[in-house]
Amino acid sequence: MSSSSGFFAICLLHSAIAITCGRLMMFYRDEIFLIGHSPETATRLQGSTPHDRLLISTSDSFAGLLLIAIGRKRAQQ
Repeated sequence: MSSSSGFFAICLLHSAIAITCGRLMMFYRDEIFLIGHSPETATRLQGSTPHDRLLISTSDSFAGLLLIAIGRKRAQQ
């Protein structure tokens, strides 16, 4: 039984990490860029045109949503 409870704990940890990363990607993208890079680099990573920024933002939002969905699915199992 202990290996089954250990597996369950790992699944819960994975769920929490996936949900947290997904939320950070969806809602705190600009702040995360600034933590990892200088302000100049963060500005370049966010795109140079409005179209680039929209594509990057949409991509990050979908990736974050996917991580949240994976985390919730794991937590329900």
